[in-house]
Amino acid sequence: MNLTKIDEKWMTQLNCLTGKLFKEKIKLGIRNVQLSDTIIIDSDLNSPINIMNRWFGNHIASMNKPLKFLSVVKMYNLFNETTKSLVSW
Repeated sequence: MNLTKIDEKWMTQLNCLTGKLFKEKIKLGIRNVQLSDTIIIDSDLNSPINIMNRWFGNHIASMNKPLKFLSVVKMYNLFNETTKSLVSW
């Protein structure tokens, strides 16, 4: 078994779709992050996707097929739920 150390700095501050820093700092209490105009996900999902992307980015010849994280992001998209709750108040 191989152990790979990945620097976790800024994983919560990076948009997992673009790989760029969010315009405003994501504070610890923030539960949802908006990745695009139509995609909002739980911040606890954003960080591990960034870690996975960093791992695959550092392994040229990976034995594992990379996860299609965009399908995961779409599956857990909170945009519709969030917009419903915003409209209801």
